[in-house]
Amino acid sequence: MNQIESLKVQIEKERRKLEEMLSTMSLTMEDVLTQSRELDRLMEEYIGLTN
Repeated sequence: MNQIESLKVQIEKERRKLEEMLSTMSLTMEDVLTQSRELDRLMEEYIGLTN
């Protein structure tokens, strides 16, 4: 699997994790922000590789 495909899979996994956090509201706001930042970082890396 190349780096772009690997990032796509990782982004989807992190996005699902964030959705689950938001739907259950079982974690703190800090946890949600940390997860959101990780998703942002992955998206920036993906955009950098695909441009």
